[in-house]
Amino acid sequence: MKTLSIVALVSIAALCVSGFMFPEDKLPKKYWESLTAKEKHIFLMGYRTGTGPSEKVAGMPEAPPGFLVLSEKHFDAIVQLVDAFYEDGDNKNVRVAGAIEIALMKMQKKSQEDISKRLKQERELIYTAF
Repeated sequence: MKTLSIVALVSIAALCVSGFMFPEDKLPKKYWESLTAKEKHIFLMGYRTGTGPSEKVAGMPEAPPGFLVLSEKHFDAIVQLVDAFYEDGDNKNVRVAGAIEIALMKMQKKSQEDISKRLKQERELIYTAF
């Protein structure tokens, strides 16, 4: 009974958290793939505006640990990484924001362990009813 209660609480918490996600934070692979190359750049500009680039660390590969930074000079590389990311069928349910963040982690040469951990989190979001 106690285990069932804990599962129920975790499920409710996941639903509450996913309920607070903005619709644009839930964009799937299908959306990304519907964009032209130019539209992907425009999307990244909007995403950058929403997340804030912090010009002090815009030279992304040199960014301090823990920062994920979008710089327009890196858009081509980000687009290529996200496109390649979605070629893996296991990533079909990963939201675009998560794919971008994982691409940035790769560009910043984060450890494979950190990237795998983030990827696992992103892949599991689909099970939180978002």
